[in-house]
Amino acid sequence: LGVVWRVVLRWIVARERAHRSEQARAERQAAAAEVATRRFRRELAEVRAEVLPVLAELRDGIPIDDDVHARVAVLEGTIRDRMRAPTLTHPLVTTAAAVARARGVRVALLAPASERPVRIDDDAAARIAAAVRDASDGSVVVSVGDADPTAVTIVTDGTRPGRTTVPDAVVPADPAEPAPTL
Repeated sequence: LGVVWRVVLRWIVARERAHRSEQARAERQAAAAEVATRRFRRELAEVRAEVLPVLAELRDGIPIDDDVHARVAVLEGTIRDRMRAPTLTHPLVTTAAAVARARGVRVALLAPASERPVRIDDDAAARIAAAVRDASDGSVVVSVGDADPTAVTIVTDGTRPGRTTVPDAVVPADPAEPAPTL
């Protein structure tokens, strides 16, 4: 009877532990989904606030000329950059990209998603913004590489084609955190 009781008790404890583990996993997933939903709603509200004035003007029948095309291109590019490359979102870079887009330069910011919050430092942002500002035509691609996730590469194509790498540009968003590695 003691052996049977021990086997049954072991089975009951194992089942209870599995249930608690499953419940904890489900709670973590629910919390993560809630955070993602809040982040999505906040981003959607920001996008809506940015595009509603332009959409209202278009609804009211403003003439669609080169100025309107440039405004829409700048707005679309800014929103796209925030989604595709949050690492590269810095006021200096955002402003330089908007000014370049308004001049007709095609600007693409690309950065892979990072598990930890990262950003570009101010010196790197100034160098990137200067390179984007210097482009008078053609295109500029600013990207964070897979080979070195701390470096930013700037490729220009136009009157002055070139390629520049800014080493150690990507740093942790929290200064106490170590630099990202692959």
